[in-house]
Amino acid sequence: MTIVRQKISWAKVAALVASVIAAAGSAWLVQPSYHNNANAILVVTTVFSVLAGFLITVLAITADERSLRGSNWRQDTVYFELIKKDLRRHRNMFYLYLIVLVFAFVGSLDVLWPAAWQHWVERALLFLAALAMFWSFRIPGYLMRRHMEALERRITERREKETQ
Repeated sequence: MTIVRQKISWAKVAALVASVIAAAGSAWLVQPSYHNNANAILVVTTVFSVLAGFLITVLAITADERSLRGSNWRQDTVYFELIKKDLRRHRNMFYLYLIVLVFAFVGSLDVLWPAAWQHWVERALLFLAALAMFWSFRIPGYLMRRHMEALERRITERREKETQ
């Protein structure tokens, strides 16, 4: 069993481009309301702190050795590569959450820099936050798929055991 390179999914590319455009537009439009709004800063830091903690749980679920479901070491090697791919994706989301928190921290500092710089830091923060939120909507589907695969595997094992 070997890993086959996936073809480019144009639907995924379109979704990526749409999310980047939507995040840029929302950052530009929301920034004036975000500027000097202590409640907004608190909401962003709270939401992304919770999301980062949640994603640590997702990483732990993904890295569980029960995910190696092959009947031999060769199949387990293929599943291991798929698990590494999922872990990389989740790690990158975790980094994105942390970058949002860093921008929230930097944007909340009362430093003596030009107002235009402050606006651009806030726009970058809001852009990354919107992007992270859009991309976070994939996580529940991922978790559901993982659990459904485990349940299906368990049913198959029981069926094989009962038919022997």
